[in-house]
Amino acid sequence: MHDCDLMVAVGSRFDDRVTGRLNAFAPNSKKIHIDIDPSSINKNVRIDVPLLRDCGEVVGALLATCRKSAGQQDKAALKGVARDRWLARSRLPAL
Repeated sequence: MHDCDLMVAVGSRFDDRVTGRLNAFAPNSKKIHIDIDPSSINKNVRIDVPLLRDCGEVVGALLATCRKSAGQQDKAALKGVARDRWLARSRLPAL
C-alpha cells in the first residue's frame, strides 16, 4: 500500500495497526474511503474522496462502471512504468 497511486478503502478504520506511522502512511496516494459511518472518515488518515454509503451499493456501482468501460482501456497507459514495476515486484505475467 505504501507505493500505491490510488487506495480504495472499504470500511477501514485506519488505526495504527494498519497504518504504522501516520505521517508516513502511503504519502503519495489518493485515498477513497467507503464507509457508512461518517465518524470513521478522516479520523486518523486524511481522505481525498469520502463516500458515505453502504459499501454494497458503492462497490456494486463501481463494478458496473468498470464493466461498461472494460473495452475502453488506454493500451499505451497500461504499458506505463508503474505497471511494469508492479509486475516485476509481483512476478506475475503481463496481460
